[in-house]
Parts: sequence; C-alpha cells; structure tokens
Amino acid sequence: MARPGDNVMRSGTAGKDSAMPAKTRMLNLITARFAGQDLLIERAYWHDATFRSLCEDYRDCVDAIERLRREGSTIAATRREEYTVLLEELGCEIGDWLETHDDG
Repeated sequence: MARPGDNVMRSGTAGKDSAMPAKTRMLNLITARFAGQDLLIERAYWHDATFRSLCEDYRDCVDAIERLRREGSTIAATRREEYTVLLEELGCEIGDWLETHDDG
C-alpha cells in the first residue's frame, strides 16, 4: 500500500545504538493508544512480524506528523493532514489485529 511520502517516513530511521529506545518509545505509543492491552501488545510485538510492522509504521507516522508540525508551511500542513488520516487508519488496523488475537 502506497503511503504519503513513504520516502520521508523512513529517512529518520535511527542507528543500531538507539534501536532499543526507539522500540521502547514505539511500544509506549501503542500501549498508550490501546490501554489495558499491554501484555498482548508486548507479546505480539516480539512474536508477530506483521504486528511489529504495523507498530513501526505507526511510530513512523507519528514522527512524520511531528516533523511536519515543526515545519509550519502550508505544504507541511497539507501533508500533516494526510499523515493524520494514515495514523488513524493504522490505529484501526492495530485495533483490529488486537481484537482478533485477544485471548482474554
């Protein structure tokens, strides 16, 4: 699926040394959005590549929105709106995944 500014989303990828804090931040973003499902999220992140990819896309989208917010231009505002829609779609996908895989 093509996403707005795919090349922008991946340009800020952190190096190896900061990989763990980025994962922690990503999991914090997801668990904040889906409160009460922390254990399922943790388990799914480490054991399911599809779920992990959704989480990474979600984090990248949040990062892109923040970058665009700092830019403040009209073009950035338009792009930020596109990413906001994408973020909502990714949130729905993650929510659907969690609902489908919730054992409790």
